[in-house]
Amino acid sequence: METKVWESFIEIPTYCLGEEDPFPPFQRQGDDSIYPYTMLDDITNHKIIHKYHAVFLENEYLLLTILPEIGGRIYSAYDKISGKEIFYRNNVVKPALIALRGAWLSGGVEFNFPKGHSTTTVSPILYTIRKYPDGSASVVVGNKERLSGMKWFVEIRLYPRRAYIETIISLYNPTSLPHRFYFWSNAAVPAHEHMQFIYPVSSAYYGATTVHYPINDGVDLSWYINHKFAVDLFARNSKDDFFCAYDHSANFGTVHYASRFDAVGKKFFTWGSADDGLIWAEILSDEDGPYCEIQSGRFKDQSTYDFLLPHFRESWRELWYPVRGIQGLVRANEFVAVNLKRQEGNILLGVCPTLPITSAKIILEEDGKPIYQIETSLSPEKPFLTQFSYSSCSQSPLTLKVLAEDNELISYREDLRMEDLEDVRIEEKDTAETLYLKGLDKERFNWKKEAEKLYLKSLEMDEGFTSSHIALGRIYLGERIVGGEPTTSPQSSNEEPS
Repeated sequence: METKVWESFIEIPTYCLGEEDPFPPFQRQGDDSIYPYTMLDDITNHKIIHKYHAVFLENEYLLLTILPEIGGRIYSAYDKISGKEIFYRNNVVKPALIALRGAWLSGGVEFNFPKGHSTTTVSPILYTIRKYPDGSASVVVGNKERLSGMKWFVEIRLYPRRAYIETIISLYNPTSLPHRFYFWSNAAVPAHEHMQFIYPVSSAYYGATTVHYPINDGVDLSWYINHKFAVDLFARNSKDDFFCAYDHSANFGTVHYASRFDAVGKKFFTWGSADDGLIWAEILSDEDGPYCEIQSGRFKDQSTYDFLLPHFRESWRELWYPVRGIQGLVRANEFVAVNLKRQEGNILLGVCPTLPITSAKIILEEDGKPIYQIETSLSPEKPFLTQFSYSSCSQSPLTLKVLAEDNELISYREDLRMEDLEDVRIEEKDTAETLYLKGLDKERFNWKKEAEKLYLKSLEMDEGFTSSHIALGRIYLGERIVGGEPTTSPQSSNEEPS
């Protein structure tokens, strides 16, 4: 079937916001100035049934609800096969004071640019609908960010006979100055004792520390229940292109897939399973319970920014999809997700594809020799799961392969090694160039005064160092910009020039 796309309305119980603050803050602590935007910080307890304008996308497997009125977020992604939501669906719009302008909502998928919980996260944004000759269709959401003048667009696309959501992210700087940015897609999933976060790394940034992952000091950090308090966990040195949140009680998971060179960041966030974290379920929802966030980012973490240069455009592709019936996951890509476990003399093997495969070959090898092999048809409605007894004196890792028409769709090899957490650091003597690079790092954090000092120090060492001169000029010029462009002081036509 061709992908259907249409517009309609959806009624959602909504806690009303009060009037916008007519006096926007010109300067706030840190780098969170939002002028010329106003604050949306008047949270009320007045609940109504609000009719939202929605855009729907549907194919054989998935039904999406997108709300341009509240930031263009994917409000709902319904898996028609399992009858489950792919993400945490919050059945009430209940703002809390979390975003840059105040009000913020939990649930679905939120798009963040050029910083987190951005200025339009609960505001109406632009959208358009596209249809393609291959039968696919999409909804493009996006906006111009008024602080910098940069633009962002996310194309949300469904294809016939594909059980995944494709998002094509495009960022553009139409101004004459570089501007700092990051981009993160923030998806919500339910939080409970059976939820596991499967990230393909052996170490992670955990708050301000670096930890082994998933097992650190005897604690399995991949399980939600083992995080008592609010924390961000960022994958460190990921060597693969996926991550997954798997609900073992429902035998159902949510997979994200993108090139690790395009979307470097892999994160999950939890408010924590203790009482002071669970209270956020009441603050942000009425009856839908606690949630966690699984996020994909352009950069390694949310303290890392870069500059989008004048008239430059960045674009990349990401996928989200449901995985069903395979009791966990060890690897995933665009075509298939697989699971492989050793369990007390038994081996469990599962395969869930994102598209129909009429003739698939599943091979499990040890030391290059097949120990299990089967040819079968696969489809999103028909994942493959088997369990068989197997004992071996060999300690060699097992290798799982899935092939279609002799083309390898995916390969997974058990990795029994733990990477060393130690960083090798080399002391560098300051030069004009290293001081400039240190200043650039400060500027990425928007610490302009510290950056200015380093650029000036660089010029003390080499007064002709061009990069530091340009960087200083950018800082000084940037203090006189509105909407991403430099301003000039108006001159009255009745005055003689001095």
